[in-house]
Amino acid sequence: MRIAVIGTINQDTIELPDGQVKHSYGGLLYSILTLAQLTPSGATILPVLNLGRDIEGPIRALLSRFAAISQEGINVVEEKNNHVYLRYLSNSEREEIQLGGLPAVSYDQLIPFLDADVFLVNFISGQDLSLETFSRLRAGTGATIYTDIHSLTLGIDRRGHRYPRPLPQWPRWLAQTDVVQMNKAEARSLSGSRLDEDADMRRFGRAVLDAGPSALLVTLDARGSLLATDSGGGLCVERFSPNRPGRIVDTTGCGDVFLAAFVARHAYSRDLRESSRFANRVAGIKSGWYGIGEMEKMAGWSLESKKC
Repeated sequence: MRIAVIGTINQDTIELPDGQVKHSYGGLLYSILTLAQLTPSGATILPVLNLGRDIEGPIRALLSRFAAISQEGINVVEEKNNHVYLRYLSNSEREEIQLGGLPAVSYDQLIPFLDADVFLVNFISGQDLSLETFSRLRAGTGATIYTDIHSLTLGIDRRGHRYPRPLPQWPRWLAQTDVVQMNKAEARSLSGSRLDEDADMRRFGRAVLDAGPSALLVTLDARGSLLATDSGGGLCVERFSPNRPGRIVDTTGCGDVFLAAFVARHAYSRDLRESSRFANRVAGIKSGWYGIGEMEKMAGWSLESKKC
């Protein structure tokens, strides 16, 4: 199994709700490290991304600790790497500043990996991949594509502050993927509705599936997640319970870990429901850790592990 992962690795400075400040690498690393440890032996994880030369050394050293990760798709550029400042107002609300301007991944960078079995596309910066390149990827591969729309729903001002924005072409973006993930705020941004009523969520789920994906995942922070699929011509929306850690330490990266854990299970089982349950368990455990510093605790977990 060859799993290509597209997005952006960040430097993160995180101010937690209690005022503590933590420094970490993050962004696409949450996806990469989760896949490297939760996919069965024999899988190859292929990050396809642009990386600033200023952090090349520590990132390559980190990735080299995982036998499953190939670094052939990492393109080092002279631009400074993206640095994201996250200030948490609560465990689920935050302010975000992004500095840096890494270029988008080009289609030429993707060509060597078009024979991958799976693509996980995580829009960490929102400029990770253009719509044109995403469309060419969809046309050029037979792989299953999983996508977290993430920062596609965020604009960025001249000072680097991120803010919610409409994404008028969202059906075109979603048409390129088989499974799409978003959180509740991102779903509200696309739908133009608060989605507080079940009927509103069902209408939105129907619109998403009509755009092309076969499944919609909506993460709900401490309330678990939703899965929307077609069922006999109708729409089936199911809720999955969260895994509650002893205490929430840092929710940074939990959505990234969720989708990567989902892919680690679904790419082999094709079971959407069990993959959703597994993703909730793994993401819940991640919320009890700071940054990526404890991610290697996943080592040794199998897909059937009772530890998660």
